[in-house]
Amino acid sequence: MKKVSFIALGIVMAGIVLAHGMMGQGAGPMMGSQALGAQILVMPKQPLDQDEEQVLMKIFEQEKLARDLYKELYDRWKIRVFLNLAISKQYHFDMVKTLLEKYDVEYPADDTPGTFTDQEPQKLYSEWLEKGKKSLESALEVSAEAEEMNMYRVKEYLSQIDNDDLRIMLVNLSYASARHLKILNGFMTHYYDHAYRFQYLSREDVKEFYGQNFLKRAKQFLRRHWSRFSGEH
Repeated sequence: MKKVSFIALGIVMAGIVLAHGMMGQGAGPMMGSQALGAQILVMPKQPLDQDEEQVLMKIFEQEKLARDLYKELYDRWKIRVFLNLAISKQYHFDMVKTLLEKYDVEYPADDTPGTFTDQEPQKLYSEWLEKGKKSLESALEVSAEAEEMNMYRVKEYLSQIDNDDLRIMLVNLSYASARHLKILNGFMTHYYDHAYRFQYLSREDVKEFYGQNFLKRAKQFLRRHWSRFSGEH
């Protein structure tokens, strides 16, 4: 295993994540989460059925789980990348809340870190946190697993919904998770001599959902929807 420079690792990873965040702050497709949340507010309401409400609530806890996990991993390892990921997830979390409020869907007011209404995110959070505190390598692994699971869940959710607000948000979240996972996987490969092993996405899904073609299609999807409501062409 290659010797890890914690300072170098933190600086380089932080720079990549921050660069991603800065690139996403402008208007247009693949916009930052703050801009997307504002855009969602001005888009016309569409029907939101009970299944879509449930999907929205699952995403709410999914983003909270990742945010709380990254905060704890930063406290444990003091590596800036975990703080930057937590900040990114906070933006995502706020974006989900914007959509919940737009459609008058009630959500838990208690935002206590590490607490969830459903048992599954509670169990995952406890397991990932325990493992991630053992070593920096394990922390990177559970972070990559969290991002992969987000991509896997989004793939499921997209097949269940019709609401454009929800679809736009999901594509944006999956794009972010794919980029985060690429960063984490790259450093695992470089510093620990092994790549992240996918656990949820099939081999076909990895090629479809994690490759450059997906990122290109995600941009095209958002560009189409952005143009519909902003008047850009």
